[in-house]
Amino acid sequence: MTKKAHEYSETVFDNHTDYLNNIFQDYSNDEIHLFYNMITKLYAGVERLEETFNE
Repeated sequence: MTKKAHEYSETVFDNHTDYLNNIFQDYSNDEIHLFYNMITKLYAGVERLEETFNE
């Protein structure tokens, strides 16, 4: 990766982290973990459903 691309990646990552921290500032750590687990299960269900359409 070029130096410019690396700098861009760092900027985007920092901004992304700031945005997520802002969005989730009202949530406890337990709520954030629960949210992550629920989204992960939802994603798995969507993937499973997509597989049935592709058969």
